[in-house]
Amino acid sequence: MSKKIAEYVNFIFRNAPNTREAMELKEEIENNVSDKYNKLVAGGLDEEQAFSKAIASIGNIDELLDELKHSAVKETSAVENENRQKEKKMIRVFLEAAAVMLFVLCPVPVIMLSNEIGVVWMFVLIACGTGVWIFSSLFKSQQNEDDIGRSFAEYKNHYKPKRRLFRKTKSLIWSCTTLLYLIISFLTRRWDITWIIFIVSGIGVSILDIGMDED
Repeated sequence: MSKKIAEYVNFIFRNAPNTREAMELKEEIENNVSDKYNKLVAGGLDEEQAFSKAIASIGNIDELLDELKHSAVKETSAVENENRQKEKKMIRVFLEAAAVMLFVLCPVPVIMLSNEIGVVWMFVLIACGTGVWIFSSLFKSQQNEDDIGRSFAEYKNHYKPKRRLFRKTKSLIWSCTTLLYLIISFLTRRWDITWIIFIVSGIGVSILDIGMDED
């Protein structure tokens, strides 16, 4: 009779999602029905009557199965969203690395050509690096709606003014860096050395960003 009970439970769970929660529930129901059947048989009922009463004790589980399906859909959606966020992060890291490489290489045309054309190519590389860096921001990870709702007030009251100040400060630093680089380079003609100012500025901006996050 235990095989018959298992077949019946499998039948009512035929449309259940293939999740650990559904499997555990099916096993629990099957064990409960088997226990009830054994008690009824021990109480004097014949096997068919005991089986019918034990099966009837399950009741209607359609609503419970609907909840399992809904839970499975949410779980699948969460996994897919997490995978999308990982892919976006990988793309963003690659683009940011490409942008940094363009910034680092921008003095090379000036060093190699030592004329106005080299300067033009330097600005082309800087423009390309800036474009790639801006484009990489499109792949930043997004919080889900619940996280946004919980953190919006805190962000607005504490972080938003600081981040606005940081963006303005960073823009000013890079503008001054570019201007200082051009002035020093044209005065000294040492294009092979003066590009290091961009690395120093980048380190300074990173330190400032870390300080803002810690606050």
